[in-house]
Amino acid sequence: GEASHNAVIASGRLAKDEALVRRGRAMVDPELTDTGREQATALGRELRTRRFRQIITSPLRRALLTAQLVADELETKPRVVVTSLHTENGMVVDGDDVAGQNCQRGSRGKREIADLFPSFDFSHLTDDTWEADAEGSFGHPLSVDERLALFEEFLHRVGAAKDDDDDDATLVVGHSGF
Repeated sequence: GEASHNAVIASGRLAKDEALVRRGRAMVDPELTDTGREQATALGRELRTRRFRQIITSPLRRALLTAQLVADELETKPRVVVTSLHTENGMVVDGDDVAGQNCQRGSRGKREIADLFPSFDFSHLTDDTWEADAEGSFGHPLSVDERLALFEEFLHRVGAAKDDDDDDATLVVGHSGF
């Protein structure tokens, strides 16, 4: 769903105001807007009868809340697993004007997030995979390219990489990128 930085960036682009675009990208770990919450709830309603065994989500606020809102609408209650392996990490990537921006960084450590989402499984989010930088924002220390194989291995470990079976699916919720 739409997050608050998206609305600020879109307004800046519409007004041709580069400072406003930069302000949107500078927001650390933006929350969902009301529209984003409505979008996540609508997605959950659309998927209501699908049987998801698990939802895998990024530890960023907008992804966590999206996962929660979707899960709340489902007839079955899947476990929600949090991992930073498919999270942007704040590293600059050539040709990507969003990568490396603060809006791709987390604002809370594992304990704070776990307190907000106590029913989620945080066992796959460790201090060495969700670390704070000098400014106190969080991200995975490896580049996206370095994490792709690790994410694929993770999917196998948690039983997500199975044959297409509508009764045993895994839903992956991210906030951007891979």
